[in-house]
Amino acid sequence: KRYRYKWKEEKERIKKVIKNIHTKLPELKFEIFGFGADTDEMIKKHPLEKGIPDVLIIYEKNNFNYVLTFLEVTGTKQIRETDDIWIRPDKFEFAKNHPYLDIFIAHYVDDKNLLRFISTKDTNNLPEPKEIIIRGNKEIYVMLSFDHESVISSDQFIDYLKGKIDNIR
Repeated sequence: KRYRYKWKEEKERIKKVIKNIHTKLPELKFEIFGFGADTDEMIKKHPLEKGIPDVLIIYEKNNFNYVLTFLEVTGTKQIRETDDIWIRPDKFEFAKNHPYLDIFIAHYVDDKNLLRFISTKDTNNLPEPKEIIIRGNKEIYVMLSFDHESVISSDQFIDYLKGKIDNIR
């Protein structure tokens, strides 16, 4: 209940991330499917598994859909480009439980229109989660430096997707 006002922000953030990618790769399709990802209604139950990604990125060729990657979307209203990127540990949990899937976390900063991506291929290289008090609430975050080896720019992510598309062609 504490975070229901955040759901609308998260829904809009997902749309902004999709628009950013689609502008650069208009041939891609996107399916929003994650738990609560396409609603701002309060959902009183939890999914069976935490951290299910929000978006499926798809490339279609000859009437066949190729899944390029799964995308979990998160972010904040404002931080400096060189600040640490705070990600809730559950955002990595699904990737840890499904290492055979290609999953990225998109981190969007609203006030700068700054989009970065975090690879979940090697979750063993992540810093230990830290407990923080925010507005009187205890929160736990993994804090990645902006230049952590798992963090890539939007352009690098687009190049990654282009490489996957080239392999399909």
